[in-house]
Amino acid sequence: MPKFDRTLLATLFLSVAISFSVQAMEPPEPDDYTLEQIVELKKAAEQGDKVAQFRMGYAYHYGLAGLMADATKAMEWYQKSSAQGYAKATHNIGILYNDEDNEILDYTKAKEMYESTLQQDPTNYIAKYYLAQLYLDGLGVKQDVPKALILFKEAAQSGDKNAPVTLGQLYTNDDNDTSYGIKKDVAEGIKWYQKGVDNGSSLAMVDLAYHYYSGEGVDKDLKKAFDLYTKASEEDHEESATYMVAYMYQYGEGVDKNLKKAFDLYSQLAEEGYSPAQNNLGYMYMNGESVPQDLKLAFEWYSKSAEQENPTALYNLADMYRDGYYVKKDTEKAIEYYDHACQLGDEDSCEEHKKLATSIKLTIPKKKKK
Repeated sequence: MPKFDRTLLATLFLSVAISFSVQAMEPPEPDDYTLEQIVELKKAAEQGDKVAQFRMGYAYHYGLAGLMADATKAMEWYQKSSAQGYAKATHNIGILYNDEDNEILDYTKAKEMYESTLQQDPTNYIAKYYLAQLYLDGLGVKQDVPKALILFKEAAQSGDKNAPVTLGQLYTNDDNDTSYGIKKDVAEGIKWYQKGVDNGSSLAMVDLAYHYYSGEGVDKDLKKAFDLYTKASEEDHEESATYMVAYMYQYGEGVDKNLKKAFDLYSQLAEEGYSPAQNNLGYMYMNGESVPQDLKLAFEWYSKSAEQENPTALYNLADMYRDGYYVKKDTEKAIEYYDHACQLGDEDSCEEHKKLATSIKLTIPKKKKK
């Protein structure tokens, strides 16, 4: 029997580890340029205009207007601007030092630049957020979790979108007592997720929606969960949020059941390469939900999802090969797919692999004793 991908329901927020990414401060409008504008910017920058110098650094940082991305040239222009007290440039120097993809990676210098940014502009909560990351993980500085929490909270209260999400994860994830000495406090975490929602963070919307969906730390409220997922999907096209909107339409959770809307949303995500949606689209074709049954399309979407190591899709392909459903019956392939899905943690696949392997052994004639 084909399986619907529900694995995402338990992992919609970052339950294993806190992950960070760095993003440069954007220049004053415009934040993209034509080649003609670059020529004019360079003239102004060479004449000492600190904003133009910053913009030149940003253009080289991200390879705008046909320029090749060049961290060294970006650094040169940022440093000229920073020397004139332009805090955004100082911040972006920190970003260059903090980026693992750059050869100039240096967390100690990144810390110094974030601190300099805050001296030039104490209201720069983004620099405060990145500085908190360094203290949290002890990068370029001795680990200091209490200080990191203070900085995260200051950034969150100042309007940063990422800081409240990080705080929420730190308080709600199971492993952080071991990793950071932070005892799990779901109520505190939910408070910060709500702050993130207030600050406009779509990630906070997804995380808070998870708690309303599951009832962890709050009274279960599927309507609130649906509304939050919908808002995150519409405002920032968060894939996991769109997926959950589709799922809730399919099963009528927190909203009237609507298979057509579910199918359309899965199709959108599947075309964009989102593996869980590819599997679930295959499931809908397999079962003729909202569309006529189409085993060929079911097989194709399961295959696309399986290529991305989706265990549920691998299980569904194994079923099709085991039973000869649309494809030629192939027990060896079925066993291979069940085994692959089992290795990825799918318990049903482990059980099916065991049963199928055992049944094959039973059908092999025993050699007669001479």
